[in-house]
Amino acid sequence: MSVHSPIYAKTSAGTREVAERSRRLSALQRRVLILVDGVRSRSELAGLLGAEEIDTVLAELRLAGLISDGSPQPAPPPVVRPVVEVAPAILHDARQLMHRTTRLHLGLMGVALQDKIVAACSRNELLSVCAQWHLEIRESRAGRDEADALLASFHEILRAA
Repeated sequence: MSVHSPIYAKTSAGTREVAERSRRLSALQRRVLILVDGVRSRSELAGLLGAEEIDTVLAELRLAGLISDGSPQPAPPPVVRPVVEVAPAILHDARQLMHRTTRLHLGLMGVALQDKIVAACSRNELLSVCAQWHLEIRESRAGRDEADALLASFHEILRAA
């Protein structure tokens, strides 16, 4: 490995992709994109992920225009989702689904995530926790096969509002 380890930052397209999930990124590509923050170097990302193919994933994200190396770009304005009022019973059902499956598939490793789920008091707060919940369930051995179905169930509950 060279002495120089570049620092990667999300482009505005990369920030939009994290929020909107409009492209079909692999789980590893999405995880790397989420971890790219304009502070961590290539070496730090490789250490966090333990991924031997980190250079390939970084190159793919650069070619897709989702990240850049060098100095961090100015942060784009935050994505503001409109506040949608949802009945407390619906929020409760969505929270219960997330909390129950986090406990089932992640066990003690999901305690911090369970705390975030319980603390979410609005539809927007639940949606902001949803990406992490889905990613962690998807990466767990026990939940890998049903993560996408659980995500669909979560969105179905919120659509009932």
